[in-house]
Amino acid sequence: MDFFDAVKNRRSIRSFKAQEVPADFLAKMLDAARLAPSALNEQPWEFVVIADQVKKKQIRVLYDAARSKFTLYKQDTSFLENATLILACTKSDATRDIISVALATENLLLAATALGLGSLVMTTPVSTEEQVSFFRRECNLPAGIIPLALIAVGYSTASSSQKESGMQGMRELSMTAVIENFSNRRNANRRSATTVGELCCNSSIQPANRSIQKRTLESIMHSEKF
Repeated sequence: MDFFDAVKNRRSIRSFKAQEVPADFLAKMLDAARLAPSALNEQPWEFVVIADQVKKKQIRVLYDAARSKFTLYKQDTSFLENATLILACTKSDATRDIISVALATENLLLAATALGLGSLVMTTPVSTEEQVSFFRRECNLPAGIIPLALIAVGYSTASSSQKESGMQGMRELSMTAVIENFSNRRNANRRSATTVGELCCNSSIQPANRSIQKRTLESIMHSEKF
């Protein structure tokens, strides 16, 4: 799948088939995450793959409790038991490391889309002390490893209309980007098709610098526990 098609087709999916994600697909997604940019090339991410059904049921119970505490809208959370779950963690709570893990997570989501999988990134499952303690215990997280988000991946059962509803309310490009400063926004509708377009047309993609040492897939991927 073309990169821009993957970007445009990615949706937050909350309905999955009870079908296991192939190991080679998981490896490809995690490898894409591994190759993300990071501040100072520290690569502060760790990912724990959770496929155990008992653990997923427990995660769902804790997730429902957290949603109730935060009085969020009602939701069928059975998708947590059907999907393969991936816990995204950081080695520190420094802003630069949190951003770096977010970049790696986006790589993973786009890779899932390119492979024909649905995905969902959630922060509510790691929002309470009880939830964090659960992951520390059940995934044997080393000291200093901090859970940031839980990612669900799997085969979507969402209808086309459900997928498209997820794109409603997306802000237009002219309302999310400005040239030089915000005073130019008043002319965004007139300028975006030319100025932004010119910037895009004049840009060029340089070959990847493979001299930068990246962590191996084996060093960032963990099955159930560290």
